Order: sequence, then C-alpha cells, then structure tokens
Amino acid sequence: MSETRRVQYTDSDGRRWVTRIPANALDDEAPRGIPVGPPPLDELDLPKDVQTRLHNQLVDRGILTAADIRRAGSAQIVNALQAALAVDAAKLTALFSASAGGS
Repeated sequence: MSETRRVQYTDSDGRRWVTRIPANALDDEAPRGIPVGPPPLDELDLPKDVQTRLHNQLVDRGILTAADIRRAGSAQIVNALQAALAVDAAKLTALFSASAGGS
C-alpha cells in the first residue's frame, strides 16, 4: 500500500473534513480522499447549523474516529457540545434582552 497523509478541507456547507490522500498528491485532492472523520451526525436530529458547528468542533479537537472519541473522554465531548451550542445561547440571551426592552 502506498503512503498517505492526512489533509483537511472545508466543504461547501462549511464543514471541515479530514481525509487521507496519497503522499505525493496535492492538497486540492482532499475532497476526493478517503474520509477519516468524523462520521455524519444526521442521526442526532440537530438543526443543520448546530450539526455543522459540532462537526467542526470535533475536527478541531481531533475527535474523528471511534478510537478518538473513546480516548477523548466525556469531558472533551461535553466541551465540544457546549462550544457548538454557545452561539445558540448567545442568540437566546439576545432574544430575551430584546423582548424585555433591555430590562
């Protein structure tokens, strides 16, 4: 088997992916590489924007495979979830502030 290397790219939906490509391939080949992870998160039934943020948090933390998630432990997983939901918490706070007239 020929040598490969990991590369990261961002798809048209804003999701960052890690794939394996031949060691001598250009980084532009990343979308056609062998996906490393993370797996699709569709089964979580999250809104698409939250799903994308969680996906990217997992990539940022190197949680790409089943072995990675076991190694990361629950604290890292909770941190990724909290980071993905932080924007929604800010939106919710702003909504309450606006509806209360700032009081």
